[in-house]
Amino acid sequence: MPTSTAIPANNRPPAPAAKEFRFPEGVTVRERPLGFRWRANYDTLNELIGLPPCASKKMERVMASIVVDVIKAGPFERTSYSRSRGFYDVPARYRATDYGYETVVGAVDRLVAAGVLVEHRKQPQATYATGWQSSFIGSPELYWVADLPAFERGKTDAIKLKDKTGKLIDYPETRRTSADRKITAAINARIRNAAIALTAPTIADQNANAIRFLTDDDHGPHTVYTDKTELYRVYNGAWTLGGRYYGGWWQNVRSDDRKHFTIDGEATVEEDYPQLHPRLLYAHAGQQLDGDAYEIAGWDRKLCKRAFNVLVNAGNFFEAKAAVAAYAGDDRSALALIEAIKIRHFRIRKLFHSGMGLRLQNLDSEMAKTVLTEMTLGNGIVVLPIHDSFIVPVTHHDLLKSVMHDAFEKVVHRHLEAHKLDGVTSADEDPAEIALVGGAQSIEGNSAETSHRRKGAAPVDAPTSGGRGSSASLAPPPADGSDGSVVALTLIDPSPSIVPDGDGSITSAPTISGDGSEAFVASLSRPIPSTDPARPRPTRRVFHPPKWLGR
Repeated sequence: MPTSTAIPANNRPPAPAAKEFRFPEGVTVRERPLGFRWRANYDTLNELIGLPPCASKKMERVMASIVVDVIKAGPFERTSYSRSRGFYDVPARYRATDYGYETVVGAVDRLVAAGVLVEHRKQPQATYATGWQSSFIGSPELYWVADLPAFERGKTDAIKLKDKTGKLIDYPETRRTSADRKITAAINARIRNAAIALTAPTIADQNANAIRFLTDDDHGPHTVYTDKTELYRVYNGAWTLGGRYYGGWWQNVRSDDRKHFTIDGEATVEEDYPQLHPRLLYAHAGQQLDGDAYEIAGWDRKLCKRAFNVLVNAGNFFEAKAAVAAYAGDDRSALALIEAIKIRHFRIRKLFHSGMGLRLQNLDSEMAKTVLTEMTLGNGIVVLPIHDSFIVPVTHHDLLKSVMHDAFEKVVHRHLEAHKLDGVTSADEDPAEIALVGGAQSIEGNSAETSHRRKGAAPVDAPTSGGRGSSASLAPPPADGSDGSVVALTLIDPSPSIVPDGDGSITSAPTISGDGSEAFVASLSRPIPSTDPARPRPTRRVFHPPKWLGR
């Protein structure tokens, strides 16, 4: 029988009770989720640490996994976990260990009672998601143990499918999923055998398993775990939505620090697709992006980029407005910025807040798959993917750029061949559109200036402004809050074929609808192209502003 290296029970310091535990002065407590990934031997850890008895062999395996996860995280890391049954209701293909409600909750409660885990904050099980989870901290005794054996990281399915709520769901195996899994496994094997190192000046501490970064005014506590090298793909609701690669520890390194990577001892360079999603949206519409998508007069470029991405990913206008307001500062600024972006990108405005984000992610994930297959499997060159960019040894930079260009052309061509353009203004459609955007009445197709009057505000005229080639802009609202009752904008005619020849006009006025609520009536009269004389000249639509608009 092998000699035990455990601390004799009668010589071991007593484990502190949770209520007696005190953090050393100056220690910053960080929080991270329970890993659900380690495989460890219960008997081995019991000899080294002294674990409480379990109700089953399965619970023993889960308990050993929890203890290893806490040790790997380091001292004073608060580990969160769920005590909700629904949290553990996932298909077997996603389980790397024997984690389940009974095994996790039972193991944690026993470890807390034994003093192996301390500072236990138990959250009651709720019938709805509260965003709060229970949490604990490893006892200092755990970090006194020397000569810990090597532990194996459990593996889950590399192809994951989530439903609309973000819950992992099962799926039937097909030739596609099988091929996707095999390609991902082959890429992972190449990456696993590469020597990936980081020598950034912001590193505060590192060991064989983790790198901790310095904190400053812009960055809080940040740690990456360097044993996480297995990529996996996550699809969202369908195989045509999402599909990006996740799981690599390099993806969690801050962008400024990524320039300090080396692969097999060689310096690296990161190459990205500039303005990828704007370019993909324009390609989807059969159009070409002109200039910088995020440069809009009167607005900060960084703010415009954030707002643009919100509009791409949001599922509806109100969701988009709320998210943009968090960046812009208030609802009025958000409305003005949203309309400014839509004016700048009038050719694709119908694609905004329509849930296109996941479709675009699917396209960029297919580009990543093409790049990784060509570079890593085809040429034996390790490439580290970061969604729309790639890290590669500098000697292979030119090849990477060529492969990325070909991947873009290939995926976009395949997408356009497979999908009919829908919901996008094209040359043979009437580009005149009246749209209410949170209080701003906009006319797309004819140059016009208009405004919406809030309740209690003085009436505002809506004069016509014509002329070919006139510029369009929507400046931010005044900082002093003046003219707070009116949101006005000026639009251009994107198609010279329908510019009014003097008789095009727009009139607008508030009115009261049958139910007593205020409505905004806009009437548009403009010349119709001679190629379609049968179409009616006037266009009239009535909008009912939402209640919050009149506040």
